[in-house]
Amino acid sequence: MKRKVLAMILALCLVISAFALTSCSDDYDELALNTKYIATSDAGRESDEQSYVIFYKNNTGVYRYYYRGVSLSENYTLKFKYTYVDKDKSAVMCFYDSIDGSYSSSFSFHTWTTIFTVSKNGLMATGAAKNTYFVNEKYLKQELKNFGKKKEEKL
Repeated sequence: MKRKVLAMILALCLVISAFALTSCSDDYDELALNTKYIATSDAGRESDEQSYVIFYKNNTGVYRYYYRGVSLSENYTLKFKYTYVDKDKSAVMCFYDSIDGSYSSSFSFHTWTTIFTVSKNGLMATGAAKNTYFVNEKYLKQELKNFGKKKEEKL
């Protein structure tokens, strides 16, 4: 009888432990690798007119910037290296590595750095003047189907 009760208690403890471990392993704070994080301001644009960030497993990434104005046009890809800021991997600090494309020569890219607050579904770049938000392309297409689309557009 004691063995059965002890076995039941042990089994119950294992079930509770397994449930606790799976509920704590939320992947919402994970950085999605090899996936575009599109600037929210560009969510409704064609892919060749979007600014976005992609992170790779080898602690490198790319920031593709696109802007077309009346008197100024920029379209460049900045390559960077990144490192996690903290143990829980909720933020990454990015450092300039190289750049390709057309850009304003008034900006000093060789000292470019930024910190991204990390989530599987979105990023926030912290800046001196403002924050910039990016949304995971897969999340945008699957969950935010109306985001970035004008009201008169058909879904």
